[in-house]
Amino acid sequence: MAGFSVDNQVFAVCDRVTPGLLSDPVSGLLGLGWVNIASSRAMPFWQTLVSSGVWDEPLMSFQLTRFVDVPSPASLNPGGTFTMGFLNPSLYTGDIDYQPLSGRQSYWLLPLTSMTVQGVSIPLPSGSASLAAIDTGTTLVGGPPSTISQLFSQIPGAQPGAGDLDGYYTYPCSTTVNLSMSFGGRTWAINPADFRLAQISNSQCLGAFFQLTTGSSAPAWIVGDTFLKNVYSVYRYDPPAVGFAELSPVAIAMNGREGPIPTPTIGSAAPGVKATERSGSAAERLVLSAGRSRLLLVVAIAMLGVSLV
Repeated sequence: MAGFSVDNQVFAVCDRVTPGLLSDPVSGLLGLGWVNIASSRAMPFWQTLVSSGVWDEPLMSFQLTRFVDVPSPASLNPGGTFTMGFLNPSLYTGDIDYQPLSGRQSYWLLPLTSMTVQGVSIPLPSGSASLAAIDTGTTLVGGPPSTISQLFSQIPGAQPGAGDLDGYYTYPCSTTVNLSMSFGGRTWAINPADFRLAQISNSQCLGAFFQLTTGSSAPAWIVGDTFLKNVYSVYRYDPPAVGFAELSPVAIAMNGREGPIPTPTIGSAAPGVKATERSGSAAERLVLSAGRSRLLLVVAIAMLGVSLV
């Protein structure tokens, strides 16, 4: 991938795939979580590379484009940039606000320390109930049912969904929802266009925050692309941390802009770089393709290494 290769990489072959999860040209999921949560106990591709020293810097980063507010998107559009081993200074401005990972290296976990909706601070649980997995593979933001309920109580006219929308909330489309979050450092705002997942009737829209019921070992929060489209996000191996920065005008200009689809990297990368060798230049990058926005919540968990629906 992008000129890097790992000998004898463990991967899984799927006999059955959830409908709508994978479609051409997407052929699989690449886990970017830590080895401690890999069900196979095999070292993930990214961790083998970075721990072997073949990247220029011990980190990876994402810039994701927004297409949810485009009325007629193409089936595929340029989805952003994923860099391995370096930062792309053209995509962010200012300093990167790094926050150390919370606890054992497993998910990319940060404590959610504050949330404000329509100018009102929402009470948040403490301890393990505050831990959020920062995850590019999750479409939306999921959290404890009681907190999500309090969030929507600040939006006049919001109502809990029913049937297929159980765990979600609707709210009047005429309402502009202003929501911000902090993970121990700076406060980051979510664009109202990202909070509005879909319009489901003439007057009602579906919110992009949903009630997440997890087991004892899963994070209480999963913070996905609803939030991550608003920041340049960095995942640092050593010292372990997640960092956020303001998007640059160059990155913001990519939102909703249709253009040529990047050439697939499948079979095109030279296999000369091995995880056990030092790379002469590790400044390689991948360009993502964003598929058409769907109402279906697909929690592919590229960062977590598991699947939840």
